[in-house]
Amino acid sequence: MCLTPYGTRVHRSLRCILYKHSLVLTAPTKMLHVKASWTELFGPLMTTTMENLVRQPSPPPLTGPIVRGDLLTVELHLKTLSKHAPQYLPLYTVGGIEAARIAKEHGKLSQQDFNNIISLFKTFIKSTSTKHTSKVKR
Repeated sequence: MCLTPYGTRVHRSLRCILYKHSLVLTAPTKMLHVKASWTELFGPLMTTTMENLVRQPSPPPLTGPIVRGDLLTVELHLKTLSKHAPQYLPLYTVGGIEAARIAKEHGKLSQQDFNNIISLFKTFIKSTSTKHTSKVKR
């Protein structure tokens, strides 16, 4: 693989994101209150995801509630994270917005569903930032 200096910097940055997000996602297994390791819980999903990406890099093999335009499930995820693991809300939100953009770009999500998903994220971000801001002592 031969990259330009700019491409090399971007590539290294993306590798850091992938690695750091992988580490971040291993921490919450204690929250699940199960006697299973991260590898047992998420290993098969991660392996299948990587295999799918290697076999079919474009368009990406997106699945899940965002690609289906399933607002109720996305809202449930947001509420659950907000209550039990608020530190993961930014990651879920940014990742969700990007997944919606990619799905729309590849014709897997209609413009209407895209708008609805983005609107849900924006509304949730505004409501949670208002809650957190009001708790800050002045």
